[in-house]
Amino acid sequence: MMRKCGVWICVVIAAVVAIGFYYRYDPSHTLWTPKCVMLGLTGYKCPGCGTQRMFYHLLHGHFLTAISYNYFAALLTPYLFILATTYLAPQSGYTQWVRRHLATKWAAYSYGILFILWWFLRNLLGL
Repeated sequence: MMRKCGVWICVVIAAVVAIGFYYRYDPSHTLWTPKCVMLGLTGYKCPGCGTQRMFYHLLHGHFLTAISYNYFAALLTPYLFILATTYLAPQSGYTQWVRRHLATKWAAYSYGILFILWWFLRNLLGL
């Protein structure tokens, strides 16, 4: 049990550092934030393009701007947040319900398929 707790503490610390970083630095105006290799080499956006800028604007309360950078990541973020909090929270009826209904292999397959569809659609439709 102690080992699992230590891992979660590291995850929470990393999340707090990342949130602080993206709150302070705008990836659009910072040269040392990671840039998309696929976009640089091919001119096509990867499924994650715009995610850093999306987080920056989410943290500053600019929700519509944030969503415009990466629609799929904006929809996926609350889902991942809910899953993460259920694994950090003590066992309850709610956490068991979430794990039983949202943390299934079918949910993961569905998001995988949506991820691939998003990859193609964003380049075909210019999203």
